[in-house]
Parts: sequence; structure tokens; C-alpha cells
Amino acid sequence: MIKCKHPQYKTKPKYICKESDGCSERKNPGVQDEWMENGDVSLYDDTRAGVLMVFFRELKAADAGTYRCGVNVSHYTERFTELQLSIKH
Repeated sequence: MIKCKHPQYKTKPKYICKESDGCSERKNPGVQDEWMENGDVSLYDDTRAGVLMVFFRELKAADAGTYRCGVNVSHYTERFTELQLSIKH
């Protein structure tokens, strides 16, 4: 479980993507305040706390890498945090 905190943008749309893929596939919940499945992850955009919770299912070695956890502030602006996911057997 990863918690991406963006408390200053509580109601703005949030996402997570893998940087090594060029962030070509952004996973976002599409809805707020309820769990949604998006491929191999479940996402929850908690608008009260300004947190995107990301739950990875069945992690594989290929899932390791640098991820970008972001928020779309406006049509032309986004803010993000980079995080490193390591997989250990």
C-alpha cells in the first residue's frame, strides 16, 4: 500500500504511473471517496485527507522501479512526488 499525500489539492484528480514507462499509462481512480480497480492496482482518492491510496496486487519483479504519484492541479499544471518501489523476495 502506498499513500500519496497532496493535502493542498484535496478534490483535484490524482494518479500514479511508472516513470520507466514514460508515464504513458496513468492509473487513476476515476471517482472519489471509493475504491476502484484499475488493472493490477486498486485506488482510493480520499478527498477529506487529500491522499491517493494505491494497493498493488500480486507484485512482480517487473513492478519495481520509480513511480510518479501526482495530482492534476489544472489543465496545464500538475504536481507530483517520485517514489522508488523495490521488490524483495
